[in-house]
Amino acid sequence: MTVAEFACESTSVLEVRLTSQVAHVRIDGRQFALERRASSLGAKYSSRQGTLIVDGSFASFVTSGALSGRRCWTPDNLAVYVP
Repeated sequence: MTVAEFACESTSVLEVRLTSQVAHVRIDGRQFALERRASSLGAKYSSRQGTLIVDGSFASFVTSGALSGRRCWTPDNLAVYVP
């Protein structure tokens, strides 16, 4: 399991726990469980609640019904290992 923290544009902190099958996401006091999906854009996890894409030091997270997503980066700009 990989645990990572990303700083987002909106001053929020995106906390993720990644495995080869599932991502557990926490942001702004809310929690999400997302399943791994095939993607050519990095590691993609999604459910009816939202979608997370992790690519190196960058993460994008969009909740269902949101008009825009959150763009986030690791504080040290180091790539995140995705199992």
